[in-house]
Amino acid sequence: MVTIIIKDGNPKGTTRTGTENELNHTWGTSSFKDEGDKDKCAFIERKLKKHLGADNSRVTARLINQVK
Repeated sequence: MVTIIIKDGNPKGTTRTGTENELNHTWGTSSFKDEGDKDKCAFIERKLKKHLGADNSRVTARLINQVK
């Protein structure tokens, strides 16, 4: 099974994936259990930007786990 993610506009403010990139760059570690969860989080952040205009968001693990 192949999942195709179509990218929308990226949020400009503070997001969980932005914080994740800083954490990974500074400490070399991740807050996600795998890369798939990071991709799901970025997908949700783009949807929040598209539908709600949200530039600042904190996506919870519950929302990430709901994305199939």
